[in-house]
Amino acid sequence: MEVKSNFLIPLLDASPGARSSKVHMCCDAGIRDQVVTTVELKFNCFFLMPLLDAFPGRLREELEAAYAQDLDAVFDVTATRGALDARLRSLESELHQVS
Repeated sequence: MEVKSNFLIPLLDASPGARSSKVHMCCDAGIRDQVVTTVELKFNCFFLMPLLDAFPGRLREELEAAYAQDLDAVFDVTATRGALDARLRSLESELHQVS
C-alpha cells in the first residue's frame, strides 16, 4: 500500500517537463524562505539589538529630566483623563454627524 502526501500528488501526476518545473519552483520557494529568515535574523541582531541595549539608559535619562522639571506633569492623571474625555466627545459627535 503506497501513501502519497498531498505535496507529491501534483508532482507525480505531471508530465516530466512540468514535474521538473514544479520541483524547481518548490526549491526556489524553500530557498527564498530561508533567505528571508536569515535576513530577518541578521536585521534583528545587528540593527535592533544596539537600540535595545541603549533604550533603558535613554528612558531613565528622559524620566529623570521630566522628574527634575515637574513631577506632577509626568503622570498627571486628571489632565490625561480630561483629554481622553474630550477626544471621546469629539469622536461621538463625529459619529452622530456621519450616521
